[in-house]
Amino acid sequence: MPPSPIFVGINLHLAIITPLIVGLNRLQMTQIANRIEANSYTAVLLTIFITGCALTLFSRGGFIGSQALPRQSIVTWSVVMLVASLASIIWALFAGQSGFLAVGLPIVGLFALRRAILKHAEGGVAQGKR
Repeated sequence: MPPSPIFVGINLHLAIITPLIVGLNRLQMTQIANRIEANSYTAVLLTIFITGCALTLFSRGGFIGSQALPRQSIVTWSVVMLVASLASIIWALFAGQSGFLAVGLPIVGLFALRRAILKHAEGGVAQGKR
């Protein structure tokens, strides 16, 4: 079973942002490192969105990560996930600096939405409806 596309985005963010912040601190560029760190919570949602775009365009399973659906369904449901991901970025920008409320809650929402989409869409395939 392939990894969740949302986890791919989170892990990609961590793989990029952590060494970047550490490297900037070691180079005595603490102001830049602090600014990046302050915005890293919201940036994880941006990384999830960019990962979703790339997966939708270049992978068989798209942003929903399904191998069982026809390509058109994958694209359609991936666009739904991209819209939700974009909405989560907008939410985070207006939710303030609270880590869970601004970022954790939208990420939980994305996981729940993906699970509901897969259950609905793949259930329809199994029954011959999609």
